[in-house]
Amino acid sequence: MHLGLWHLLLCLSLLSTTADSDVTLRFLSEPLSTVQKPGGAVTLLCPAESPQLHISWLFNEKLLDRRQSQDVAIHSGHLTIPALTPQYVGRYQCMMNSSAGSIISAPATVSMACEYCGCLVS
Repeated sequence: MHLGLWHLLLCLSLLSTTADSDVTLRFLSEPLSTVQKPGGAVTLLCPAESPQLHISWLFNEKLLDRRQSQDVAIHSGHLTIPALTPQYVGRYQCMMNSSAGSIISAPATVSMACEYCGCLVS
């Protein structure tokens, strides 16, 4: 291989490493608490500054596993509960990960309004 090509590959490798480490971990906005009636849809937003960042969610301080929570959809930093039930009432936090580290959002509480008794379930 020609020496000039090696130099180019080395420079590209260094630029790629620098670009990954320069990604700022910052939420554009954090999820907001909400109250919804039973069966109503809930969407929590947690947009990332860069699409290269991995977004996951915590539910009551435990990692939300998509396989165990089939009624919850997670796409591009958005968490959607199509039909709220008591099992999904609680505290949600967005977690952002990259090679530079990770950060966790402030908690957003999802509460369920009780239509018949005028109370909140949280």
